[in-house]
Amino acid sequence: MLKMRNINVRNVLMDLNLTINRNEFVLVVGDNGAGKTTLFNAISGNIKPESGSILIDDCDVTDMPQYERAAVVANVFQDPKIGTIAGMTIRENLNMAYMRGKKRALSISNSDERDKLYREKLQTLGMGLENRLNDYTGDLSGGQRQALSIIMSLITDSKILLLDEITAALDGQTSDRITKIINENIHQQKKTCLMITHNRTQIDKLGDRVLVLKNGRAQRLS
Repeated sequence: MLKMRNINVRNVLMDLNLTINRNEFVLVVGDNGAGKTTLFNAISGNIKPESGSILIDDCDVTDMPQYERAAVVANVFQDPKIGTIAGMTIRENLNMAYMRGKKRALSISNSDERDKLYREKLQTLGMGLENRLNDYTGDLSGGQRQALSIIMSLITDSKILLLDEITAALDGQTSDRITKIINENIHQQKKTCLMITHNRTQIDKLGDRVLVLKNGRAQRLS
C-alpha cells in the first residue's frame, strides 16, 4: 500500500493526500502542469517533499534516497532512451534490471536459467526480441526499446510500478500490445501500478480507478 500524507512539493503538490491500495491499478490524469510527473518523482525519491510523509507498506520512505527506493519502486518513462542503455545488449539491460535492489554480491553472470526467464518474458511481446539477447539496445526501434523497458520493470521485485505516458510516442498497434501486456502482468504479479495517460481509450478500458490531479491535489474521478 502507498500512502502520501500532506505532501508539499515546489508549489506544485499542495497538502496532497493519497492512498493507493496494494495490487491496485490507478490511472493518473490532469492538465499539463498539474503535477503528474512531480507526483511520480516524489514517489520514486527523485524529489524530496518540503513537508509531508510517504509510506510504502507502512514503512516511511520519505527520507530514503532514490537509489535505495529503487528496490521497491520501478519506473518506465515516455522516452525509452531514459530507461535503457543503448551501448549495452538486451541481455545486459535485463541483467541490470534484474539486479536492481538486490545485494551486489549476487552474480550477474549470463546463466541459462536467467536467459530462459528473459526469453519467456520477451516472447510475450511478440516482437522476436527473445532471439536477440546479444543485440545492442541502440539498434532497436523506439517501440521495441519501450517494450524492453516494460519487461525490465516487470522482472524486478518492486512493489510499485510507475508508468509515465509510456505509449505516447508509439503507433496504435504497438501501443495496444504494450498496454495489454502491462494490464495482464501487473495483475498476475500483483503489483501496485500508477499510470499517467492522456489516452481516452486507456482511461475508458484500463485500471481499477482514475485519479485527477487538480490544483496540486488528487481527486477521485471513478
